[in-house]
Amino acid sequence: MNIPIIFAHGALGSFDEIIFISVILLFLVLMVMSWVRSRNLPDEEETTAVIEDQQPAPMDSDHFALK
Repeated sequence: MNIPIIFAHGALGSFDEIIFISVILLFLVLMVMSWVRSRNLPDEEETTAVIEDQQPAPMDSDHFALK
């Protein structure tokens, strides 16, 4: 009974497993480093939009005021 090859069971034998696991570990290390760096950054100040008092637009027959 042949089981289909799914991940790291190719022509390199056991080296496939080593390569596959090392790529996963490298990815996880980079993600953890990125997470640690982002935690140490100062929070970005949220800017609020300043809404100025505007003159109401003239009412045209093609336009209407949204409420």
